[in-house]
Amino acid sequence: MHFALNEDQAMLRDAVADTLQDACTADVLRAAWTGTNPALWRPLAELGIFGLSLSENRGGMGLSEVEESAVAVEMGRVGFPGPFAETLAAVPFITHQSALLESGLAGDQPLAVAVEGHPIANAREAARVFQTHGSEIAVFTDPTCTDLPSVDPTRALCLVTGDVRSWPGDGQRLRQRATLFTAAMLVGLSHRMLDLAVAYAKERRQFGKAIGTFQAVQHRLADALLALRFAEAPIQRAAFSLATQADSADIDVSTAKAMASEAADTVARAALQVHGANGYTFEFDLHLFHKRVIALQRAWGDARWHRANVAGHLLLDSKENTHA
Repeated sequence: MHFALNEDQAMLRDAVADTLQDACTADVLRAAWTGTNPALWRPLAELGIFGLSLSENRGGMGLSEVEESAVAVEMGRVGFPGPFAETLAAVPFITHQSALLESGLAGDQPLAVAVEGHPIANAREAARVFQTHGSEIAVFTDPTCTDLPSVDPTRALCLVTGDVRSWPGDGQRLRQRATLFTAAMLVGLSHRMLDLAVAYAKERRQFGKAIGTFQAVQHRLADALLALRFAEAPIQRAAFSLATQADSADIDVSTAKAMASEAADTVARAALQVHGANGYTFEFDLHLFHKRVIALQRAWGDARWHRANVAGHLLLDSKENTHA
């Protein structure tokens, strides 16, 4: 099967990229690190991003995870701060509350979601704080947040406690959507880090030559690009599986998250090596995206967890075929 965006989907992706190019710069990310909360959500809301998968009679575009994941890649490319993946994943599950839905579509406040018992990102600023437990969704009625350390200051973590009540919707699908969009953002972040590394390799000179002319550097960047390319198709496959409610959706989402996480690690290591010690400094942009990678690699299950999930599904299928 050929996975590629059609003309309309590519136009949507490009519109988001154009909007973010000026709205979410490295300076904006640095400001977000120091506690400033730039109004970045409104321009996305004006494009209708948060209602992509909603039906038109609910103010959406009637699209699917295919388009949403393409948008999430662009969000990762600029290192968009805040719980974008969680908000995009959760919007279809708030359609029964008109005021909350209107606020969500307008980009007024994000939504916070995590698996039960796990830290929740950006819970303090969220309009609602959800948790998933298997196929169930719950919402905190009066959440209490205990701050936890986070490698990425724009992804503030809290351990949330308090009373919860049941919330309508499929918790497994919410988890899958959040996982997919997180994986897509990791792919976008990888693209940005690789672009930074290539640009630096063209400028940085040693022994009278740009370091990008050295084979050792070229090979390292080529390996990073290869890992990134291999991670892109699983994102599209998982998006298609969710959009069509395929039986393989859980396997496909886990495959996408595992490969995106590992590709992001490969690209980050290559980019750091190319930058040398400069890659760790605040003045260079690389660390803004690398630290987001570290945070998102662990969000919604790390590569090891998702590989185990895939293995569990395959083992179960094998046993069922044996007994059939």
